Amino acid sequence: CVSCDLIISDSTTNGSASTSSSSCGCDPSSRYLNKDGDCVTCPSPFSLNSSSSGCDCSVGGTFFYDQDECLCDPGYEVDDITGFCSSCDVGSYKEGYSTLDCSSCDLIISDSTTNGSASTSNSSCGCEFDSKYLSLDGSSCLDCPEFSDFIESGSCDCDEGSTFNESSSSCVCDPGYYKNTQSQCVVCLPNSFKSEDGDDLCSSCDDFMTDSITSSSGSTNSSDCHCDDGDYESEDGSECVSCPKGSSCEEGTTIENMEVDGGYWRVDGESDTIHQCPVPKACEGASSNSSSSSSYGDNLCRVGHEGPYCSVCEDGYFKEYNGLCKECSSSSLTNSYILVGVFGVLGIVLTILLIRFV
Repeated sequence: CVSCDLIISDSTTNGSASTSSSSCGCDPSSRYLNKDGDCVTCPSPFSLNSSSSGCDCSVGGTFFYDQDECLCDPGYEVDDITGFCSSCDVGSYKEGYSTLDCSSCDLIISDSTTNGSASTSNSSCGCEFDSKYLSLDGSSCLDCPEFSDFIESGSCDCDEGSTFNESSSSCVCDPGYYKNTQSQCVVCLPNSFKSEDGDDLCSSCDDFMTDSITSSSGSTNSSDCHCDDGDYESEDGSECVSCPKGSSCEEGTTIENMEVDGGYWRVDGESDTIHQCPVPKACEGASSNSSSSSSYGDNLCRVGHEGPYCSVCEDGYFKEYNGLCKECSSSSLTNSYILVGVFGVLGIVLTILLIRFV
């Protein structure tokens, strides 16, 4: 009898008295016919499948007939102890079928992880959803800085008065806020301001304009600095000056909008020299104006008055004995004629008396 081994390596027959080489085949209980036509056993620790056409691999493995081996699926690697395929741990991945180990996400993005085990691509690597954000250059996952919270958009939400800056990976103080000794951003105190983002201290209004104040805390511009009640901003804007007699200065008063009181007068909106009017009632002051920005010159005068100190009568007005200008009328013209007549008669009488007694 001819040995089946000469036909197919490690083959056998189903029984004795076989009459043909076609009776030779692999033992269905332990071997399968490989691509080279030999009967071979499944590589340990895998077992022959029920059809004797190949091997049954463990979960996460696939038998490749052309290679006569089980390769671990994407997302799986060979367990060093059992020899079976096991899923990649959280924070690692494997692409393709192979016996290679899973790769750490740390090699792609520092401190990154995956949402679960058995990840099949490096695209699964990312920052922990509820605690870390991706750096601006995409190279690492970072914790949110102190005094901030992670938000779902993948960034950090800083405490009030500060904004997250990706470039510096820190909370930067907003305008109107400065960083204190505890590294917290706190609001600028009254009478100070900060106009730009950053951790610098707030600037004092006094350095910008002597004796100036702000209306509240958290000022963001030097223009928020102004003079207090009773003072006004000097012409060059360098200091706050006490309001001169004959004027009123509310908070924020400048030389242009200084209000002149009744009985006083000034020549223009750039002058801080306040003059007392010879006829006080001729100068009504700022109360007669619709706008304090026009509190000067003829704007301060009583109706019918104009000129320096409001002492000149406008056309159509005449000056009475008390120095006030009165509107001309037919009765006032008659009274003027009577006065002229009276003074004329008195002049004639005085002339006669002088001639008689001299």
